[in-house]
Amino acid sequence: MNERIVKSIFLMDIQGRILNVICDDFNLYSNIVDENFLTIVDEDSKTKFLKFLISVSSNNAEIFWDINFNLYGKIEKYYLTGAKVKEDTMVLVTQDVKLDGIYDDLIKINNEQINYFRNVLKKIFRG
Repeated sequence: MNERIVKSIFLMDIQGRILNVICDDFNLYSNIVDENFLTIVDEDSKTKFLKFLISVSSNNAEIFWDINFNLYGKIEKYYLTGAKVKEDTMVLVTQDVKLDGIYDDLIKINNEQINYFRNVLKKIFRG
């Protein structure tokens, strides 16, 4: 029950441009071209992925949207959970929907968000 969930976590803008890689257990970032997350999304899932980002922006959060990625010429299903962070979106990518340990991961994401805000505030106040 204390099994670690394999995941990747990215901060991205509403158009899917990667702003920060928080963790990448799936090594997805190495497949992404020009910092654009859409480059790994399967052609048939691109509209759904953009709707996911818009929905997160509108609703502040979305959970377990299934999106197909095209990695190494192979289509694989992943699940995306997103939370709005200021004007951007924190995206958690998993390959299965296990709720065991998800709260630990959400706490880690929350800590990453806090660290992100701290860094932004330091940059603002230090000039």
